[in-house]
Amino acid sequence: MRTRCDRTAAWSLLKSAFAASGKAFDLRDAFATDPQRFATFSQDAPHVFADLSKNLIDVKTESLLFDLARECGVEQHLDAMFAGEAINSTENRAAMHFLLRNKPPGQQIRVQTAPEKIANLQLEVEATLSAMLSYASQIRADDQITDIVNIGIGGSDLGPQMAVLALNEFSDKTKRFHFVSNVDGQELANVLARCKPQSTLFLIASKTFTTAETMLNAQSAKAWFAAQGGLEISKHFAALTTNVAAANAFGITTTRDYLAKNPNAQIPTIEDGNLVVWESHAIIRYLCTRHASGTLWAEEPAERSLADRWMDWTATSLNAAIGPAFHGLVRTAPENRDMSAIEAAIALTEKRMHLLDNHLAQNHHLAGDSFTMAEIALGPFIHRWLNMPVERQDHAHVQRWYESIAARPAASAALQLPVT
Repeated sequence: MRTRCDRTAAWSLLKSAFAASGKAFDLRDAFATDPQRFATFSQDAPHVFADLSKNLIDVKTESLLFDLARECGVEQHLDAMFAGEAINSTENRAAMHFLLRNKPPGQQIRVQTAPEKIANLQLEVEATLSAMLSYASQIRADDQITDIVNIGIGGSDLGPQMAVLALNEFSDKTKRFHFVSNVDGQELANVLARCKPQSTLFLIASKTFTTAETMLNAQSAKAWFAAQGGLEISKHFAALTTNVAAANAFGITTTRDYLAKNPNAQIPTIEDGNLVVWESHAIIRYLCTRHASGTLWAEEPAERSLADRWMDWTATSLNAAIGPAFHGLVRTAPENRDMSAIEAAIALTEKRMHLLDNHLAQNHHLAGDSFTMAEIALGPFIHRWLNMPVERQDHAHVQRWYESIAARPAASAALQLPVT
């Protein structure tokens, strides 16, 4: 239990000193009678200088204020903070913000009661700061990004605004900074009217990633991004949050924890014990090897190569054809579509489908008579093609193959989702 400051002996002495001389204290007289007043009441620390000489205090008052702090246990609470104790009684957690102002690991820690804990936390802070600097440097060097929109409220809005204003002299003049905090959609609309999806980066600032106003604006920005033909949420949205799981669910993978798992910053990524696997086809191969060796994953190399080639064909030849058509028609606003590029992509996809149809005319499945990992890779692409708003040639064998795949219990739910 903390001692109330107004119930200490120092408080009574301060009141008496104020009554005796404080009421009549004149700052001009104080400077005139003490040439060293500026030096006496100035504090200097790395990157910070505080001039307290203009305050209505003298040496006696300063001494009494120190006594008041000691009687209230300020030094003990300071030591508890530096030791990592849970001094934040509201959230029952430590207040470790001082680590942001420490020198890199190696500096002497004032309190030695928990050196290992503090040292480990300091390493985490340094790693996070390094990752933040690396990401910021990446954005500075990206000429495609011209607009940066911070979406937050309270300190998550005012803090970045203050930093931008304070450091304006050193800012990159090729990039524009915008701040959105008002839940009224007009504020966001005014900002978006000056932005283009391909050149905009959204920063979603929410410690919990649940702040109602912030998340409403974030979802609105995400919807605008998609409607304007924006691609790759993970490259145009970043999160300032401790709730990494919620940010990942939103589609944001630009977090230190996620990048540590997948430096490519794309989805999907899976964890199996201590192993992390990313890239869709690598995940398919790993899971099939681990859980379906001899069936989905053929143990005999020649047999397995039949599935491998169709997986690689899907990732290269088919994706290169269908990708521009899909993004152009489904994820691009009508007024921004390049119809000549879309038509060329559709024509190329038809050629790929003709090749696939001829193969399936002779084979029940891609690698012969058995369902393999190749079907898992190709299924979503055919689902996309058959549900895109285009006129397609009739490929009866591809249609037969797709219907057989879609009827499988594990695929039926996924292949009923709308194409977006």
